Amino acid sequence: MHIWDNYRRFHSGAKLSDCAELKLKKRKPLVDIVAYCLNPNHFHFLLQPRVDQGVEKFMQCLGTSYVKYFNNKHERVGPLFQGRYKSYRMKNNGKILFLSSYINCNSEIHGIGRAEKYEWCSFPEYLGKTEYNLCRKNIILSQFKNVSEYKQFSLDNIKEEKSTRQTQKEFFE
Repeated sequence: MHIWDNYRRFHSGAKLSDCAELKLKKRKPLVDIVAYCLNPNHFHFLLQPRVDQGVEKFMQCLGTSYVKYFNNKHERVGPLFQGRYKSYRMKNNGKILFLSSYINCNSEIHGIGRAEKYEWCSFPEYLGKTEYNLCRKNIILSQFKNVSEYKQFSLDNIKEEKSTRQTQKEFFE
């Protein structure tokens, strides 16, 4: 976050993707970000490693940087996260496609904000509604006829996921 803060301080029209590009120019990327969603109390990433243990190194760097930023901003010390992050190696293409839409639309699934307009997820980038170029969306979009087909696929998945969650909620009440 320090790089972003410093860059933004001297470049008034800065976008987050500018900072990402600066960071990539300095180092060889550990991962490609395929999809992401940053919610107020949790986050999701779909990552493709570029180097051995790229995901592990990326998550360690991300976690350490965020904890330093948060602790400095709130004048505190100590850990923020409870336990280790969870990761899964995905080999099934159908599951990867579903997971991309689940992550892209996670804010809507949790009732935080409409995925198409939620600025802290990659769905607007997938739909061409932002200038960000943070994600390797071609990994997913190349498997659909067009962006509209992926959008419909994702919206159908949101509807199904919300319905499943509602059914489970009613069952356990």
